[in-house]
Amino acid sequence: SSEYWLMPLYEKMHEQLLKCGVIMSDETTWQVNHEEGKKASSKSYIWIHRSGNCEGPPIILYKYTSSRSGDHAKKFLGGFHGYHVSDAYAGYEKVEGITRCLCFSHLRRYYLEAIPLDSGKKEILGSGGAIGRAYCDKLFRLERKWKELSPEERGKNRLIYSVPVLDAFFAWAENTFTNQENLKKALGYTLNHKKYFTNFLLDGRIPLS
Repeated sequence: SSEYWLMPLYEKMHEQLLKCGVIMSDETTWQVNHEEGKKASSKSYIWIHRSGNCEGPPIILYKYTSSRSGDHAKKFLGGFHGYHVSDAYAGYEKVEGITRCLCFSHLRRYYLEAIPLDSGKKEILGSGGAIGRAYCDKLFRLERKWKELSPEERGKNRLIYSVPVLDAFFAWAENTFTNQENLKKALGYTLNHKKYFTNFLLDGRIPLS
């Protein structure tokens, strides 16, 4: 009955999703017992693909796959030619015709994990991790102020107010040197994907996260 009643609806929603200007995707591990050809302890994946908030009623679709291969994203998103928001997973590079925009919540998490704690489990002020997180927080505060604006107005405000924050953020990252492993990872994630982290400036419809 699910194949008869639900699959046609899923396929129609998928068709509509690919017509959107913005799609957001993420994937997470999923353990499946008695999966053919795989051990029970091996990883399978659930992917989520959803429309942006600017697209009207949300379309949110889940897709199960037995691996994390980027070929799965390429197949599911085939025919989509808009802005794609995700983490920096390289598998999405296989999707043709999209403009990649990276999620600042993922970036913020890297800096959060780089903040050292004292013996009382409180954050040590002034650390590199705290500074990096503060730059992300500034961008998110600006976005909250513009929540009710049109995409066009939001896009204009970003060019005026967000660009200086981004410029300062990247300049700080380029001139910060550390032996702390988590902070090195956060800085590398920032600078290696600088282009994709600035692509949200291209269109006011693109979410920061």
